[in-house]
Amino acid sequence: MLLCPSATSTSTATYAVNYCFSVGDTVSGNRDASNVRGLFPAHRPVGIRQITDGTSNTIAMSEHLITQFNLGSQSAGTLIEVEKGTATGFSGLATNPQQCLGAASGRYYLDPTVVKGKRGWRWTDGQIEKIGFTTVLPPNAPSCIDGSNANGDGSNTIMPPNSNHPGGVNALRADGSVSFVSETIDTGDVSLPTVSSGPSPYGVWGALGSKEGGEAVNY
Repeated sequence: MLLCPSATSTSTATYAVNYCFSVGDTVSGNRDASNVRGLFPAHRPVGIRQITDGTSNTIAMSEHLITQFNLGSQSAGTLIEVEKGTATGFSGLATNPQQCLGAASGRYYLDPTVVKGKRGWRWTDGQIEKIGFTTVLPPNAPSCIDGSNANGDGSNTIMPPNSNHPGGVNALRADGSVSFVSETIDTGDVSLPTVSSGPSPYGVWGALGSKEGGEAVNY
């Protein structure tokens, strides 16, 4: 019941799920932070009264494809779709998330040797790389981490949701409604640094991710 029928996996889906939790537009320290802009910080629950933007305006869960391959296991020239891996070796993603877009050309990562696949495994592990997503880059954009952690333990991450659905992903809002989010959704200016309070700099997508940013979402 935790595997989307349309999803694919790069290996047997033992202990794996396709559904993931939003940390919103928080990038810095989003693996371990007790307070993130989204609904699912690592160590502290969020109550309805904290969702001051409104439950219908706040995204809670989405989906991602399950991937399982090690960093450095893919040789140069291998084609890895952006939905099926995470690029490593970045620095300062929270200051300039746009640099993550440079990891890919079109639908494929440029350097497969710095890409790993650790998404969807061990839901109870709690690592954002495995079971979380961010609302910074749009759905089906590249995923990236600061540093070169070879496991699923990146601490500063950009993890867009992704799927095999043409053009976007399904998303659950905090009011229990489900809607389709297009990969062309407005993301504002992704060259700007992340913020800890106030409106998101990342357009409608960032606003959907923040629970108390004070944005008026019309989507």
